[in-house]
Amino acid sequence: MRHADTVAIVTGSGQGIGRAIARQLASEGAAVAVVEVNDALGRETVQQLGALGARAHFAHADITDFGQVQRAFEKIGTALGPVTLLVNNAAFSDAGSLATISLDSWHREIEVNLNGTYHCVRASVPALTARGGGSIVNIASVNALRYFGNPSYSAAKAGIISLTQSVATEYGPAGIRCNAICPGSVRTD
Repeated sequence: MRHADTVAIVTGSGQGIGRAIARQLASEGAAVAVVEVNDALGRETVQQLGALGARAHFAHADITDFGQVQRAFEKIGTALGPVTLLVNNAAFSDAGSLATISLDSWHREIEVNLNGTYHCVRASVPALTARGGGSIVNIASVNALRYFGNPSYSAAKAGIISLTQSVATEYGPAGIRCNAICPGSVRTD
């Protein structure tokens, strides 16, 4: 139970990689906050975590809206206690090429993937700093390192790597570790 003292927030944990991360953390003793824009999927994940015997809490938030993120994180702190781990997993992809992607899709991918990650970092740093540190894990992508198509997704995920370096540098002295992982293609729901 290596995460028995962990209070984790996992964004986009209603399905796919996020749900798998939430389940793994719960199986290792963490209390897990499921942050999801899709209420039905988020509540389903919370039920699954409860069946594992974990303390779990659902918080609806559209991570593109900083106010929603901030309110959700405050409610999570009340429900589960001070956060010790943030996993920025929520993502959006609308594959296209530079020539075919719509402006709306380009902006949506940057807004969810990069700006949403920043919103969650910004909302969690005060609580992490107040408790003397913690960990932030940002889910980037191999698309951040090499072009495999989908230019807006690639640009946003590359931005996450730079954001991760900024957070690690600025908040490392406060005891906050920040790392990014870059998964390859994963077949999800």
